[in-house]
Amino acid sequence: MDKIYFERLKKIELSLEKAISFNFNEDWQIDSFGTLSSSLKKEYIQNIIQPNKDLIDLGGKRWRPLLLILCYELNKNETSLTEEQVYSLTPLVEFVHTASLIHDDIEDSADFRRGKPAAHITYGLDTALNAASWLYFEAPVCINKLCTSDQLKLKLY
Repeated sequence: MDKIYFERLKKIELSLEKAISFNFNEDWQIDSFGTLSSSLKKEYIQNIIQPNKDLIDLGGKRWRPLLLILCYELNKNETSLTEEQVYSLTPLVEFVHTASLIHDDIEDSADFRRGKPAAHITYGLDTALNAASWLYFEAPVCINKLCTSDQLKLKLY
């Protein structure tokens, strides 16, 4: 991709990494899963996250989050959001896209995605389905965490 997008893409990757890390602190867990029973081990959560993280870590063109950033740049005088806040929203579009890729690979019986075995091949059908389904629900967490008015959050939803 053109060098003029390099810095934006770097910030997008950092935002994605932050949003789907294995940071099992209490705040992250509550934001992502709500209050869980103390009997639930971190390994169960990790099993849901890993297929998504693996696919996101394989890269991709990141057209969707880049388009979000470029739209912001064209309209930044018309919004109260800062650049940092908009970058924190990029997982919203990339997570939905990633979840759809996992489901699509299952529907199409695809063996590979981005040169590696598809999630349902690596992790099994049940885990891949559950992981991708969770990612659809995880995507709007970045809106929930945004420090802005409820009115703006509603527009973003």
